[in-house]
Amino acid sequence: MKLQACLHKLIYSISVFIVVVAVMMGLTRLALSSLNLFHQKIETAVQQILQQPISLGLIRGDWQGLYPGLVVYDIQLTTAHDEHPFIIQELRLSVDWPSSLSKRTLQLNGLIINGMSAFVERTTDGTIHVQGIIPQQSSFDALSAIFSLPNIHVNDSRLSWLAKGADVMELNNIGLSLHNHNHIHQMEVSFQPGKALASSVRMQMDLNGTIHDRGSWLGSVYVETEDLQPFYFLDSDNNASNHYFAKHLASWITIQDGQISRVLGQGIAEQDKVTGVFQWLRQGEGWLLDINGFIPMTPDENFVDHGLSLQATMDNADQMHYRMGMQGIDFSWLSQLMASTGLLPENIDDMVHGLALQGVVDDLQMDLSTNQEAVISGFDIDAQINAFSMHSWNKIPGVDGLDLLIKGDMETGTVSITGEGSSFDAPKIFRWPLVLDRVNGSLEWDYQDKVLTLLAEDFEVGNSHIQTKTRLHLAIPLDEKRAHMDMQVNYGNGDIEHVEPYLPAGIMPAGAVKWLDKALVSGRVTQGGMLFYGDLKDFPFHHNDGRLEVRFDVKDGILDYKKGWKDIHALQAEVLFLNQSMIIHGHKGTILGVQLSQVKVSIDNLKRAYLTVDGTATGSFDRMMRFVKESPVGGSYTSGVGGFNGVGDAQLNLRLGIPLALNSGDYRVNGDVDLEGNRLLLPDWDLSVDELKGRFSFDGSTLYARNLQGHLFGDPVQISMNALPQGEDIFTRIEIQGKVDVRKKVQQQAAFLINHSAGLSQWLLRMDMPTSTKTTGLPVELSLSSDLQGLSIDLPYPLSKKKDETGWLELKTRLSASGQSKMIDMSYNGLFSAQLELGGDNNAAAWKRLAIAFGEQPARVSDQYAITVSGELDYLNVSAWLTALERIDRSGQDISRSLFVDLNLAGMGVSQYHFNDTRVVIDQDDGWNIKLAGDDLSGIIRVPSLIDQQHPLLVKLDRMVLNPVATERTESDISEAIDLQPGDVPPTDIQVRKLYFRELLLGEFQCVLQQGDNALVMNDSVLSSDWLNMEMSGDWRVKDNISKTQLSMTIRDSSLEKLLHLFAIKNYVRNGDMTANIELNWNDTPQNFSIQAVNGELDLHVKKGRLLNVNTGMGKILGLLNFSTIPRRFTLDFDDFLREGFVFDRIKGHLSLWNGSAYTSNFVVDGPVAEIQLFGRTGLSDKDYDLNVTVRPHLSSSLPLLGIIAGGPGIGAALYLADKLFSSSFDGLNKLGDSEYTVTGNWDQPQVNRVEKKREGYGVNR
Repeated sequence: MKLQACLHKLIYSISVFIVVVAVMMGLTRLALSSLNLFHQKIETAVQQILQQPISLGLIRGDWQGLYPGLVVYDIQLTTAHDEHPFIIQELRLSVDWPSSLSKRTLQLNGLIINGMSAFVERTTDGTIHVQGIIPQQSSFDALSAIFSLPNIHVNDSRLSWLAKGADVMELNNIGLSLHNHNHIHQMEVSFQPGKALASSVRMQMDLNGTIHDRGSWLGSVYVETEDLQPFYFLDSDNNASNHYFAKHLASWITIQDGQISRVLGQGIAEQDKVTGVFQWLRQGEGWLLDINGFIPMTPDENFVDHGLSLQATMDNADQMHYRMGMQGIDFSWLSQLMASTGLLPENIDDMVHGLALQGVVDDLQMDLSTNQEAVISGFDIDAQINAFSMHSWNKIPGVDGLDLLIKGDMETGTVSITGEGSSFDAPKIFRWPLVLDRVNGSLEWDYQDKVLTLLAEDFEVGNSHIQTKTRLHLAIPLDEKRAHMDMQVNYGNGDIEHVEPYLPAGIMPAGAVKWLDKALVSGRVTQGGMLFYGDLKDFPFHHNDGRLEVRFDVKDGILDYKKGWKDIHALQAEVLFLNQSMIIHGHKGTILGVQLSQVKVSIDNLKRAYLTVDGTATGSFDRMMRFVKESPVGGSYTSGVGGFNGVGDAQLNLRLGIPLALNSGDYRVNGDVDLEGNRLLLPDWDLSVDELKGRFSFDGSTLYARNLQGHLFGDPVQISMNALPQGEDIFTRIEIQGKVDVRKKVQQQAAFLINHSAGLSQWLLRMDMPTSTKTTGLPVELSLSSDLQGLSIDLPYPLSKKKDETGWLELKTRLSASGQSKMIDMSYNGLFSAQLELGGDNNAAAWKRLAIAFGEQPARVSDQYAITVSGELDYLNVSAWLTALERIDRSGQDISRSLFVDLNLAGMGVSQYHFNDTRVVIDQDDGWNIKLAGDDLSGIIRVPSLIDQQHPLLVKLDRMVLNPVATERTESDISEAIDLQPGDVPPTDIQVRKLYFRELLLGEFQCVLQQGDNALVMNDSVLSSDWLNMEMSGDWRVKDNISKTQLSMTIRDSSLEKLLHLFAIKNYVRNGDMTANIELNWNDTPQNFSIQAVNGELDLHVKKGRLLNVNTGMGKILGLLNFSTIPRRFTLDFDDFLREGFVFDRIKGHLSLWNGSAYTSNFVVDGPVAEIQLFGRTGLSDKDYDLNVTVRPHLSSSLPLLGIIAGGPGIGAALYLADKLFSSSFDGLNKLGDSEYTVTGNWDQPQVNRVEKKREGYGVNR
């Protein structure tokens, strides 16, 4: 809805309201005093008429002069969707009663509104909405109503304006007076819009005409502002209102025929110190803007009358024509003015700030025309600019101290340039501004066919270092991005010493620039020239699509081509820069007094910046050696020739490759010295090689003689020699191949390795020797390498090696000047590496620290531990390594100080058991901490220190799986057992939460070992689970150097079936509740337990079980019943009962173990079917039998005998052997009643004989 609709609604509402009130007031004034009594009825009536909510405050009648009127307070209109209500604090309306009587209709005299508050918004579709008022369609003419009222006054009001979602603009202290008489309208408005726009605005208007006929309007408008921000409403990122404002602005506007025909203004811009007047006139279809009166303020804050005028007109073709005149205008002020308006695009604004133009426009006259697309269609210019300067910005170079004279038009023109003490600054190309003592020349332009051409002839520039004369032809197509330049520069009388400022460093690699700065030491440039030909976009012509050529001749030059190498003096050469290459052709020169016949210094590609130097010199071997010695090859860089002396004649050919930029290539030095029958001396090491023949060469990293033939100690040898860099030290590598006995040289230093090795093999001896007097006192790098054929290593697996095996062993060490070694590094066949530090506190040959690393990581001795072992192994025999370490300890080396181990073991052997995939970490604090992590072993072992007498050795494992080793490894390194005494074993507390034997869970195990009187005592040892309860105790004593071990075991409420699994006896018995008491002893250490030497007693009692597989092996013999004959004997069928084995009620007996045999006299197996008694001897050492077996059947039973049993270590062993005894089949019992048998012979083929005896009754013989 338009603004008129809103006003219509407002006026209509007020009018209706007055009419309603007037009717209710009645005809007398007496009713006015009681008008508020009808407040509710009035408010309801108004709401019905307006069709929206309205709230009215106090209502009263009043006389305004001679005119009666109505006063209403606190009017508030609201809607359900608007956030802000429409509020009028006080509304006064008076009635022109004379006119009302004469015209017989209500005539208003005036309207006064005090304290109005309105929120007006304009949406994106242009609709204007006053919040709080519901728009309604009506034919009521609001504008006519407003401009027909004689008087309208608005005081102390506020308007909030929101346009298109922008920030809300607040108009405060609004005051308005409007007087209307027929077609004459006078209005005065003032308000305060806020500092973002202006501090105050005041406007006066006299207008004559019909409101709805704009063409009839005639009048004037005066507008006055304070602190106006003229660019507030512009959509500018520069936020110009923050830095530019007009302190005072007054404008007179003339309106004719409904259009603005003239604007005359005067103002002062505070920040930019400008004052003046302007005039805008409408002229036909165009306009004229004259700002000739503007006067800027000088830095000393005085207004100076400078000339500045601008006229703009538009012709009938909609083309703009601009005329500008300047006189005495400073560029710096003009730049600041343009930037401060905020009207410039961001990139242009940045450029204006960056260039920082300075200078004085003494005179400028310019005419400029643009077409409808605002494209320049023509211009004429005549200007003089003095002391012009600008800073460099982006790719635009800077200049200083130039006078410019510009004259021309859009087609042709000339810029005359002169200067003294000027400068040229192009930081993208040159490192420093170029100081120009003299500049003189002209630059012409020519514009045809959209191509701008710049021309210069004999443009002269010079200073004390060089004089130049330039010719230029530059073509710039305006519709393309390519500009073509043809420029020639001739120069002479140059000084090489001051070349740095003139090198185009910005387009050259830093390395090339750095080299040129140092290489061109001095000399004179006699003559030279420069040619630039090609498109500017292709510069610097990496693909040779243009030509940049710089050529000059040098005389008496000094070239420092590389630090450390001797300079070339008295150089006469031609220098050529061609695009990305540089070539210096030297015709003459000297190095160390040696004449150079030819020398060439070149860079093929400046972008890669790789320098090559080629030269040839002749002289004696002494001079060649001196050159090498005093170069980086023989001095501070990579050569060991400092300690060499040579005799004979030689020729030197030198080739250098020098990278001047990163990734441009490798540093290369190549040189050859030909030798014939010379002698090479190493006086510092008392060595010499005689009758030397071959080629002596060097490069950037080595000094070498390959396949050099000579005599050492009178014998012919093959020698290779290379110089090696070792940090800042200089070494020469000497390799001697052949049968050389090097053990004598390293025997003392490597005693540890020699003591554990045997045999001889072919060796390569390599020495890296300090060969310069600068490195006197530095150690000799010594290495030995061999395939080890014929050498054995006596250490446990995986370090062990047999003589006939091959591998690759390399030992490295350093020998001091006194022949002492401090560290030996060893690597073997990629399997492991070791590092040994030599030199104890009192013995230089003793070793201090050892590191062994298995796998790819190199071994490094630790500062914290004497021995470190790390890496990954497929197998480690702990017992064998403990034996080996014991042997090392007995050899006099103290390894008990500190040890650190971090090993990942695929397999680990301890005694007769094997553990899979275990990580072992051993470190030390007050004692030893052994951490085990794996599927078979998991937990910690805490070993207290030797001086800790309060804490036991603690073995605390979460899990331990005992996997017996089926086949032992045959290794020489485990043949010797550890020699232990009871006193060597500290008090020990063993706790295993889950102990397994293979896959069988034995349960929780606890054991306490304590030291006694020359004894080791085991107390309170328990193994318990849901099927096994075992208590153990015992001791190990030594008396008169004889060890004796005793062991007592008590087994209660345990499963015989699962105990048999410990002996790999499965499917022989089911169930069986077992109780046993076992007493064992043997005359040896605990770890040397053997069945042949054990003595003791075993009591066994087993209840309720079933023997399986009774028809085979041990089950069949112990049953001593041929169940296949029972049905025939008793005409009964027991087949269904015998299918599941032989059920027993009890097994009871006593075994005595003595001298390798087990004896019993009361071993009984009693079941529902039969009772079996065994007595006699089983040879545990001889593996034989001498047993009597009696079988007494229980014929009334219907239960089958299920199998054989055994229990406990002793019983299990005896019954297992008995099972072996009865593994062969024989005839079962065919007769009823008791039967007796004898069992003799060995375990593999026992002899079973039946004892015949005569029975009474039926006469049946057995």
